[in-house]
Parts: sequence; structure tokens; C-alpha cells
Amino acid sequence: MRAAAQKEKTTAIMRPNRLLSHPAVIAIALLWLMAGSSAAQTLDRYKDPEVDNVVLFLSPEIGDLLFERRSNRIRLGVLPEFAAQTGGRAGFHSQFVKSSLDPQWVQVDLGHVVDIESIALVPVSIVQESVVQNGYGFPLRFRVQVSVDPDFRQSSLVADQTAADFPNPGKYPCEFAGLNVQGRYVRVTCTKLAVAGLSPFFALGELMVISGDRNIASWRPVSASSSIEAESRWSKQYLVDELSILPVPTTREVSRTNGYLSAASDSPTAEKWIQIDLQRGFHIDEVRLIPARPVDRPDIPGWGVPQSFRIEVANSPDFSDAQPLCDFSEARVRHEANQALVLPADLRQAFSRGDVAPADGVRFPFPSGSLFGRYVKLTTSRLDSRNAPNYLALAEIQVWSENTNVALGRPVTASDAAGSEYGQRWSPAFLVDDFSSSHKLASPVEWLSQIARRRDIEEQLILSDEKFQAAVSRFWQRARWAVGTLMLGVASFVAFVVWRQHHRLQLQTERLRSQIASDLHDDIGSNLGTIALLCQTFGVKGSFEEVQLNISEIRTIALETGDAMRDILWLMRGLSTGLDEFIGRMRVINSRMTQGYETQFTSPDPVPVYFVDLAWRRNVFLSFKEALYNAVRHSKGSKLDIVVRIEHGVFNIEVTDNGTGIIAGPTDGGYGLGNLKKRLDVLNGTVDVVSSPGEGTTVHIKAPLTGKVLRRFKRTS
Repeated sequence: MRAAAQKEKTTAIMRPNRLLSHPAVIAIALLWLMAGSSAAQTLDRYKDPEVDNVVLFLSPEIGDLLFERRSNRIRLGVLPEFAAQTGGRAGFHSQFVKSSLDPQWVQVDLGHVVDIESIALVPVSIVQESVVQNGYGFPLRFRVQVSVDPDFRQSSLVADQTAADFPNPGKYPCEFAGLNVQGRYVRVTCTKLAVAGLSPFFALGELMVISGDRNIASWRPVSASSSIEAESRWSKQYLVDELSILPVPTTREVSRTNGYLSAASDSPTAEKWIQIDLQRGFHIDEVRLIPARPVDRPDIPGWGVPQSFRIEVANSPDFSDAQPLCDFSEARVRHEANQALVLPADLRQAFSRGDVAPADGVRFPFPSGSLFGRYVKLTTSRLDSRNAPNYLALAEIQVWSENTNVALGRPVTASDAAGSEYGQRWSPAFLVDDFSSSHKLASPVEWLSQIARRRDIEEQLILSDEKFQAAVSRFWQRARWAVGTLMLGVASFVAFVVWRQHHRLQLQTERLRSQIASDLHDDIGSNLGTIALLCQTFGVKGSFEEVQLNISEIRTIALETGDAMRDILWLMRGLSTGLDEFIGRMRVINSRMTQGYETQFTSPDPVPVYFVDLAWRRNVFLSFKEALYNAVRHSKGSKLDIVVRIEHGVFNIEVTDNGTGIIAGPTDGGYGLGNLKKRLDVLNGTVDVVSSPGEGTTVHIKAPLTGKVLRRFKRTS
């Protein structure tokens, strides 16, 4: 009868409180939700803090963040626009290797020793499965070196990014400025490659070497430890072909001209020419053809750039002493891109043979030096035939002598310029006005610096936008809670009446719980303590050996029973317990039950703030004790490893021993798995045993922290 009474009392304690199902409580909860929803709908009409001064007045934080965001946008407004370009020739791509730590390198030969002011690594952007991959294949760790020796036995270290992974630059170039070094060869060595799938590699869109106001790496010979050669997409030479994601360097100043446009021709093989008078002789190092990109025509990359042409330099206006800078009269140059077509004078031997650059393995006299002359002439043998009728159209021609564009503002004559019917934005004079079809042209040095500033400001703008949105969200959340709290105050009186009705029942429940704990401690605990004391006395009096062994065993059982009763008392103390306290109790039990074993107990730090109820606590705690008891009694091992983890709302316990192991089968083999399974079934949990003879045993207990067994609270301390 006493056991039945205790069971009835325990059932009364564990029965869910009927207060939560009271109609008044449900009504209050619905009123709270309706009030919060109504308040949200009312306040959402004024949710734009940029136009609502009331919000700015109530939240100075939002005002500060709004000012910061507007300031960043103003700073962006004075910098050049930047939009990554797309095209077929992506750049350089190394071979795939086995290990990401297998060093790979690529280097460019500048032709002779030059002064180098900065080096820029331009990333690759490609489209994979309809998604743009910015910074594709950019090396994680690398170094950049400059040397006069092609084998780099001695070199100057320009940049060393080998200590830690370099952040992916995305669509922006990675520039190392202010170098002030001399050299002929520039090498990029990757010590940790990017990984696509399971294959390490690295890729670069362009390697820019700035000296003065020019990129002197254009079309120079490139060598590499390995490379993928895929026509129109990947090649060593595409590393220096001036075609990358970078647009033509420009400023914010808008152009009022398009450039030069010839008269229309029905035949693509019609010959047309443009001639620039530099007004005196210069040593010509480079010619740049910048494609037209008029806003009043379809945006066709490289529209108007001739497919076959030659450029000559002469001292006499009739070109009787002409020297070819390049001769593509019989070749086909497909410059279907908006970037400039760069033609260095010291590569004219290669260009005169019909190649855009020296072919792999072919040696040309390099360098061949600049050309001296006063006149520069471009003559076509095949026009751009992609869009009939056929035109010769260019936004700008630049003629570089060292670091000066000597063609700027010089007289231009042409075979047949387009008439006035094409508008006022076309003229031969606009071919040397320092404007593209959209903006004023800029030097690459200043342009790269401004692009770097744009990148930094855009990153700051992203952060400030995130802070701004978070602040606005917090403001309206607090507003909803304020309105809801006001409505809740009206209903507080109803809640107080309900609370008083159930307060007496709660007091009775607490008294019942305390009485059970007192009965367990006074009756069973004191009796077990007396048995232990008597057994100890018998041992001192020197009883027979067999009796002594029996009494010792009785004493041990009594002590263990006392410990078990204390555990039960702890389990019944309070309706809910913090998970941190629960894990602490597990540590105590582990220390008590595994004496003589080498144990390691691992648990989360910090412990999440969970409060678990009596049923969950009792079943998980007793399951853990039984798993420990089985390991100590049956494993015949010397080490125990206890790991507690909380993953995806599941409480995991792993008890691992180094004992003899068990043979898995349909029964638990005396290992107590049936009891564990019954306890965990109550919680929708599981128990798994992994073991093999001679290799120890691991008992894995999983108990979900979801549903009715979990109550989570936010600490207010």
C-alpha cells in the first residue's frame, strides 16, 4: 500500500499542470498574438525610416547608420564606375594536380630590364551552371617575384602571401603598388592552389606590370610550370592579352563623342585608312586601338575593329619610307571585346608573321626596339563583317612614346569619314580626344588605385547596409513588443485571477514533492546507513572469512543503494533542471562509478541554455548510469571515454571502453540494452552499440531535446 501511495504521489507530481489548458489562459495568449499582429500591420505602413522623421527621432542609431550609408554612396559617386566584362578568352589556367600544396608558377618576360612601379593580378570570372564564379581559381597562397634571371636564382620579393590563405578578390584586381624595383621577369608562384571539386589548380585572368602609365606586360612571352591550352578560352598567352574582366580604364567624366566612323561599305574587303600626324618624330613604343561602343547602336563587343589590317610608321607623309609595326593584312584578328587592342612595337617581328604573339616554342629576336617616325597609318584589308553594312569604327587611337600618348590632339586624316547624317558624335578628330565612347580615358596607375578604393567602400557599404537593416528590424521588433505589452497589461487582471485559483494547487504539489523526498531520505536512507555501520562493526570484530566477505558485499550494496537514493532525490528536486546542472551531475556519477578506471569526460563548453523536465531527466540519467555500470562490470577494460554532444537538437552520450568487446546479435548478451531501449523509447530516442571482440565497445545514446521534453529560457543575468 505504501508503494502504491508513493506511485500515486509521483504520478501526481509528473502530471502536466492543467493551468496551461485553462480557457482564460488561451484567451490571453490569443489576445497577445492579435495585438502584436495588429500593431505590426499599423506600424509597417511607416516602415521606411529614410522618410519618417519620427523613427529617426526615436532611434538615433538608425540615423547614424543612415548617415554612414549615404556618405559611402556619395564617396562611390566620385569614383570611376566598375563593371566586370565578359568574354571568351578567360586567361591562364594551370593543369590540375594531385595536391593543393604542389607548387605551380607562371612568369612573363618583359623583354629587357625595366623600372616596375606596380603589379596587378586580375582574377577570372566565369559562368558555371548559370552562376557567375568571381575569383575562379585565384590562388590561396602565393608570392610574386621580380628578377633579371629567367630561372630566378636571385630575385626581389614583391609580395609574400604564403603565411595564410589570401581572401578571394572576387571581381577586383589585386594590386601591389609602390614597388620601385627593376627586372625583366615577373613570376607568380602558388604554394596553395584553389580546388574545384577534388582537383587543385590556379587561374589568373591577366598579369599587369605597370611602368609609367603603361602595362608593359602586354603580349610578352609567357612560360609556366604547366598550363591548359584551350582555344578561345585558356592559354598562357591569354595572361597578357589585355583581355580580362577589367574594362577600359576611364574616369567619371562623361564623353560627348563616339570616336571615328568611316563611310559604310557593302563589301567587307574595302580598303579604308586613318593617318595621324604626330607633327614631329618620336620613338614609338606601342599603339592602342580602343573599340567604339556608341550608345545609339547595338552593344556588339569590338564593333568596328577591322579583322585584317596593317599599321605603319613613317617619316614622310607619302609613306615612301614606311616601316610596319604590325601586318595582319593576310591574317584574321578577331578582337571581339570592348578592351583595347594593344600592339607593342618591339614585337613587330611576331606581328609581321601573322601571329598575334610569338607561338609557343618559336623564338623571335626579342626585343626589337621601338620605331621612329612622325606619321602613323592604319590601313584595312577586311572590315568587321558581323553587322552589315561594314564600317571601320574606333573610339580612340593612342600612340605611346615611353610614358606619353603623343597622338593626343594631333591632326587626323581619313579615307572616307562618315557624313553628318550619322550625327555629331563622329569625327576623325574625336579619334585622339582622350575619350572613349562613354567616358574620359584614364591612366592605369590612377585607375587601379581608384578601383581599389571603390572595392573598399563597397565592402563598407555592405557592412553598413547589414547594420542598418538589423537596426531597423530591432526597432520594429521593440515597437511590436511595446504595443503587445500594453495590450497584455489590460489582460493582466484576468491572469491574476486565474493564477490565484491555481496557486493553492501548486503549493499542494510542492508540499507533496517535499514529503516524498523527506520520506525517502528518512526511511530508506537512514536504514541503509545503519546496515552499513553494522557491517563495518562486524568486520572489526574479526568474523570468519566467509562471513566477512558476505558482510563486505552487503556493505557495498548498501552504500550503492544509498548513492542511488541520493540520485533519485536529485532527480525529483524541481520540475525542471538546467542542462548545465544535468551534465555536472553526470560528471559526479562518472567519478563515483569508475574508480580504478582511467576516464576522460568531454562535454560542450559553454553548455547551451536548456531546461529539461523530470521525465526526460530521469530516463536519460538512469540510461547513462546503466551504460557506465555495464562498461565497468562487463568490459574488463582499463579506460573509459565519455563524450557528451548537442547536435541539431539531440543530446548525444557516447560511452567507450577498451575492453574485450561483445558480439552483436538479436539479444543484448547481458549488457542491459533492453532496459536502455525502453527508457529511450519514451523520449523517442535511440541506443546503438558498436563493438567487436577485442576492440572495445561504444554505447551511443541519443535523446531528442525537442517536443514536450524541452523547455528553453533566455537568461536575464
